[in-house]
Amino acid sequence: MCFAPPAVLGVLMIFSCAVFAQQDATSTSDSGKGRSTTKYLEGAAKRGEKSAGETPAGAPPKPCDVMDERCARTIITENMEQSYITGGSGKRFRGDEIRGNSLYEAQVFVNLPWCDSSHGCLRWVAPANWKYWLDVPIRLGVRQSTDESRPVRTPSYNPGLRLFLWDAGDVKGGAPYYFSLGLHHYSNGQDGPSALADGSANTRTGSFNTNYFELAGHWLLQGPIQWIRLELRQHFYGTWEPFQRDQYEKRHAAVAMRTKEYLLSNYVSDIRNPVAGYFKDFRSYMTVTGSYGHGRTFVVKNEVDPSRNVEMRERDKLSATLEIVSKPPSWTDIAWYIRYDYGFDYYNIDFQSRISRVQFGIVSTNSRF
Repeated sequence: MCFAPPAVLGVLMIFSCAVFAQQDATSTSDSGKGRSTTKYLEGAAKRGEKSAGETPAGAPPKPCDVMDERCARTIITENMEQSYITGGSGKRFRGDEIRGNSLYEAQVFVNLPWCDSSHGCLRWVAPANWKYWLDVPIRLGVRQSTDESRPVRTPSYNPGLRLFLWDAGDVKGGAPYYFSLGLHHYSNGQDGPSALADGSANTRTGSFNTNYFELAGHWLLQGPIQWIRLELRQHFYGTWEPFQRDQYEKRHAAVAMRTKEYLLSNYVSDIRNPVAGYFKDFRSYMTVTGSYGHGRTFVVKNEVDPSRNVEMRERDKLSATLEIVSKPPSWTDIAWYIRYDYGFDYYNIDFQSRISRVQFGIVSTNSRF
């Protein structure tokens, strides 16, 4: 039997390990102290030093005039997936079909660096003047329910193998960019039939499985939008359960954009309201993601009772996420987190369920602040 307090503590311990792992991966060597790109540039600006590249004397520092190993790895790590934990099932809106019995939802992301261009392990993959970094990303997702014994239903397992590539030459306009290619596996570790006797989804013990290839381009900018990611994902035919055929996307295209950091005190000089005064020194940013899924014919396909089938409409292929991360000045590697999801559930075999809800919790910062 599983009880809530130990389970929650276990997730928090794993979450903490993931946060510190990301912090360590993001650290760079500068007089024995790790600093992110943002912190490095702030220090360079104050002292008039050169940034990661060779900035002429007297010129303002630019982020990564040259994408050397240190600068590139810092930028890549800061923009990786994040670990988070949210309380309850969130605030659900009209049309949401997610089960409202969650005690919490958590995602733990760990990145295991394998090798890079400095070790020469994959010299043949990169063209002249390009560098690379091979890593093993691992994402684990769980939802613990409030049912008797507080079970975790169909946890998500999402390991992969990913290669980052970037041009080690001069960065035009001071805007670094890099590309990533990855092979990923996504399943829920269950061996039960994916469908019940009546043809509906077996969301308790049903098997879910897929493998996919992902190609993405990432750009860092210096305006209000600080980071952009364009992603193409293609699932491999024949690697998923027969139940997923015709009702799970075969591929998708997605774009994500993140704003620069903001301080409320920069916009309101006299904050007398106690609540507003508490938040005035929080450092915050927002991320917006939109995607278009292709290759899905049905929202619900029932092999036993076709009258229960629901066909996919064009607008059903669109999904969106809005995230706001806000870090109190006294916190280090975690921050407050609020996220709105619209589309279909991202939690493995629950993919038939429509989602429209807001969640609240804490998230790792990947040393961005």
